[in-house]
Amino acid sequence: MLYIGQDPLVFCGNDPCAVFLTDKRLLRLNETCFRGSEHLPQERPKLAGNFRACSSFYHFLHQPLLREAFDEGLRQIMRAKLSNKFYRMTLKLSHPVGWESTLPLNELGQTELSQCQEQRLHPGATALFIPDNLIKAPLTNLITIAGRLNYHVRKELWVFDINTLYPGVDVGVLRGNMTDKTNRIWLHRHNRGE
Repeated sequence: MLYIGQDPLVFCGNDPCAVFLTDKRLLRLNETCFRGSEHLPQERPKLAGNFRACSSFYHFLHQPLLREAFDEGLRQIMRAKLSNKFYRMTLKLSHPVGWESTLPLNELGQTELSQCQEQRLHPGATALFIPDNLIKAPLTNLITIAGRLNYHVRKELWVFDINTLYPGVDVGVLRGNMTDKTNRIWLHRHNRGE
């Protein structure tokens, strides 16, 4: 379990906030968006949904520009002072951070769209997927983070429990037909990036 509580990531006024991530979610993130952690940043696999320069969640939290954007996102959430509420945030950086795993439908031609197939995306969710490597995953400067903010009275500490994190546009909660909901098409995880 990753719990950064000794060195809170952010303060909103006098209120500290720590980040929490379960082992199960950490493993999922390592398999989806931190692939190739054994490689140097310039050698990291260029794959849909993968981060470009971060080798792990811990490394992600300690990149100065990413941390600064993440801290500001948490501060905005904490200002509401609403405990046990689920939040989503999109961080926009000045440089590419990884490769998108979705594309807007209107960026595809009729030939590409005719080759797409509806597939299971997540339990209870489907989406149209484009065949592997028909289109390269584009670089993105966006990071989506979603999680639950809770206040622990005994510890006098806010905790942000991360549910998901990925490079790219926020596609929302994975439920139902995601292509219909978002007007986006999905790329397989092993689809090459530009």
